Amino acid sequence: MYDVNVVTLIGNLTRDPELSQTKSGKSMCKFALANNPGNEKEEVSFFNIIAWGTTAEVCSKYLKKGSKVVLSGKLRQNRWTSKEGQARSTVEITADNVNFIKTGRQDTPQDTPQDMPETKRAPGGHNPGGEDIPF
Repeated sequence: MYDVNVVTLIGNLTRDPELSQTKSGKSMCKFALANNPGNEKEEVSFFNIIAWGTTAEVCSKYLKKGSKVVLSGKLRQNRWTSKEGQARSTVEITADNVNFIKTGRQDTPQDTPQDMPETKRAPGGHNPGGEDIPF
C-alpha cells in the first residue's frame, strides 16, 4: 500500500507572488496562503506555497495579495541544521493545481484581464485517472 500526500486548500494570498528561475531555467513562484475554515480569527492558518513551471508563471502573472484561490498539491518538509547546530524544519505545499476565484470586489484593470473567467485554472497539474475530481 502506498502512502498518500494530498492537500486541498481554499484561501487568500497574504503577499504578492515572487517569481524566480532556477539555475537550469525552470520557473518557480512562491507565495503564502491564509486559510480560515471556521471564519474565526483564531482558526486562521498560514501556508507557504511553491509552484513550478507554467503554473508558476501563470500564478505570478494573474495573482496578487488578497487573491482567492483553490489549490491542490502535496506537503514537503525541508530540514536543515542552523548555524548554532539546532535542527530546524519547515513544511511547504508544492502546488500541482491552482484555480483562481474571481471575487466580487473591484480589481484594477491591469491586475485582472477582462477575459479572465469566473474561475481560472493554472496548467501543470496531473490527474492519473484522467477525470476531474468531484470536489
